[in-house]
Amino acid sequence: MNVTFWGTRASYPFFTPEHARLGGDTSCVGLETDNSRLFIDAGTGLMHAEPSAGHDVILLSHFHLDHVLGLPYFLGKKRQGALTLASANCASQEDLIARVNSVYGGVGFPVSLSLISPNMQFLPLSKTLTKVGPWSVSACELNHPGRAFGYRVRPDGHASDVVYLSDHEHGSDADAEILRFSHQASLVIWDSSYDDDSFSGFKGWGHSTWQEGVRFFRSSEAQGLALSHHDPARTDSIAAQIESSLPTGVFLAQDRLTMTLT
Repeated sequence: MNVTFWGTRASYPFFTPEHARLGGDTSCVGLETDNSRLFIDAGTGLMHAEPSAGHDVILLSHFHLDHVLGLPYFLGKKRQGALTLASANCASQEDLIARVNSVYGGVGFPVSLSLISPNMQFLPLSKTLTKVGPWSVSACELNHPGRAFGYRVRPDGHASDVVYLSDHEHGSDADAEILRFSHQASLVIWDSSYDDDSFSGFKGWGHSTWQEGVRFFRSSEAQGLALSHHDPARTDSIAAQIESSLPTGVFLAQDRLTMTLT
């Protein structure tokens, strides 16, 4: 299974020469096998991915703008094959459609996603294991304003799985459940917006630190940890300082980085 970090920046697209290596596109991770493609979140990074002719799945952790900005462009390119838009952050199919339509189809963006992609299927997810095409997906609620969900995803016939924990603020009762949810995952993708020294000024914003990600990695017994959702204040020079302190198995995700999980 190939894992591609299409977008790793937090909050809004942010492009300057000082941010070139990490990149400036917002959250999107793509998982790909020989038969199917699944994307987790749909920030501007999704605009750089080419849809497949087969079944594409998009999982939304929540509906904040930086996690859905890439949807219209991607859907406009998706002309062949099946497409499923899924989220655990809804009570029903009608609720999912209403939440998407609150972003697209209103005053700010007057064209609905259903008009762009008439054949798109909307799928509400439960927390328990759900089959979405050839993918097994389970969900876990995160600590984030307005609610957000993390996902654990495994494709049929593969031993590796990915846990996506973007937009989570550590330090609540949710931490214990999230740790159990991530136990011994092949790869955990962690919200590393801030660092421990500055975190007190951002409490309540719904994000975590790269140091907390390292601590979580050790406790979860995961095989690898990708630190993502970089705050725009994280320049490439700051990233290099962070990388010098990271243990084996932990790395900073950057836009368009691809890795293979066996």
